[in-house]
Amino acid sequence: MDSNLVKLKAIVEAFGIPVSALQMSGYSQSYCSRALSGDVKCLSPKFFRKLEENLSRLIDERRKQFFDLESVKAEKVDMAFKKSFQ
Repeated sequence: MDSNLVKLKAIVEAFGIPVSALQMSGYSQSYCSRALSGDVKCLSPKFFRKLEENLSRLIDERRKQFFDLESVKAEKVDMAFKKSFQ
């Protein structure tokens, strides 16, 4: 498997990026889907170049939170808010 495809799959999985977001490469959603599944025998260098140029935008399209963050209880937020006005 192409090393760029391995990297792309890792980014897509880690950040939960939808296949539709890969269209910023200038290629169709069908091509992007086939590329991820390994159906495209020879992936275009232009495909990866465009994704590299748009990497930050691509990550912005993520569907899931990347870092595990603890939530803050509403009571604590309310108490801190009220203290700030005392």
